[in-house]
Amino acid sequence: MQYPNFLTTPVFDLHTKRTLEWLELSIQKGGGGSAADFHLLKGWGFPYPETTGYIIETLFDYADYYNDIKWKNLALKCANWLCDVQRADGAFPGGPGLSGAPLVFDTGQILFGLTRSFLATSEIKYQNAAYRAVEWLLKNIEPDGSWQRHAYVPGYVPAYYARVVWAVLYANTILQNKHVTDLMHQALLYHINKILSNFFVENQSFEPKKMAYTHTIAYTLRGILESTQILQDESSRQKALSCIDQIVSLWQQHGRLAGRYDAHWVGDYSFRCATGEAQISLLLGRAYHITKNQTYLNIGLQIFTQVVACQWVLPVAALRGAIPGSVPLWGPYQRLGFPNWAAKFYLDAYLLFKKCAEERA
Repeated sequence: MQYPNFLTTPVFDLHTKRTLEWLELSIQKGGGGSAADFHLLKGWGFPYPETTGYIIETLFDYADYYNDIKWKNLALKCANWLCDVQRADGAFPGGPGLSGAPLVFDTGQILFGLTRSFLATSEIKYQNAAYRAVEWLLKNIEPDGSWQRHAYVPGYVPAYYARVVWAVLYANTILQNKHVTDLMHQALLYHINKILSNFFVENQSFEPKKMAYTHTIAYTLRGILESTQILQDESSRQKALSCIDQIVSLWQQHGRLAGRYDAHWVGDYSFRCATGEAQISLLLGRAYHITKNQTYLNIGLQIFTQVVACQWVLPVAALRGAIPGSVPLWGPYQRLGFPNWAAKFYLDAYLLFKKCAEERA
C-alpha cells in the first residue's frame, strides 16, 4: 500500500519531536510529573499522576526508537516522581494535583510507567511501587471482578476500567502472581459481559446515561483487546474485535468519527475528539498487528491522517507540538485545552504506523 507522506522519516521526525518537546515542557511545568494540560485561558495545569504514569512508556519507546538517552532520563524522572508521591497504602492521588482521593483508574494507569521503568532498569524500587499499587487494587476488587469503590463517579463502574485490568496484567509480568492472573480474568469477563448486541459496551461514558467520547470508547476496547492477548482468551478477543469492527463500519459509512456516541451508536458529529481519534487509530493498528487484517491498518491510517492535521505548530512554546482535546477547540471534550494524554496517544499511534511502514518497505 502507499503510505502517507507524514510517515516519511523527515516529516515523522519533525512532527514527533515537536510533541516530545511539548511533553518535556509539560514535565518541567509539572515539577517532575507532567502537567495535565495547557488551557488557552488558564495556562498550565497541575501535575497529573495518572497520565504521567502512561506517558513514561511513550518516552521509553522514543528513547529506543531514536537511541536517545534524553527521553529515557525524562521517563525515569517521571517514575521517580511517582514513587515519591505514592501513598502509604500503595494507591496514588487521583486527578491532577496531589490532594485528590485515590482512584482505581488513576492508580491502574500508573502501573504502566512503573512496570516499564523496572523492565528498563531492574531497579527494585519500581517493582516495589508496582507491587504496592497492585495490592491496593486487589484489596478493593469485588468477587465479580468489578471495582465498586474509589470511583470517579461514586457508585458507577465504567467500562474503561478494562484498561485497569490490562495494566494489572502487564504489571504481573514482573510480579508473577498466578492469583493476579485469575482475578484479572474474572475482571475481564465482567466487562465482556457488558457488551451489548450492537457491540456497544455498556457504561463506556464518564457518567451514567451520558454519551461516550471516543476517548473512553478507545480506553475500553484497548483494555479488553490487550487483556485478551495476555490471557490468550480467544473467545473474548473475538468479541472485542466485533466491537472494533463496528467502529470501522461507522467510519466507512460517514468518512469520519463523531466526537461521542450514545448506546445505539448515534453520534454527535458537531465536533471531533482528537484525543479519541488518536486512540482509535492506535487501537486499529494493534488490531492489525494481532489479526493481519489489512482493513484495520487502512482505516487506522485514514483516521490518523486527520489527527496529524490537528497538531498545533505555532511558534509558542506552550502550543508548539500540542494536540487539542477537541476539534474545533471549543468542542465539549477538554474545551480550549491541550491534554498531555492527547500528546501521548498521538505519539504512540505515530510510532506504530511508522514502524508498520518500515516493516513493509
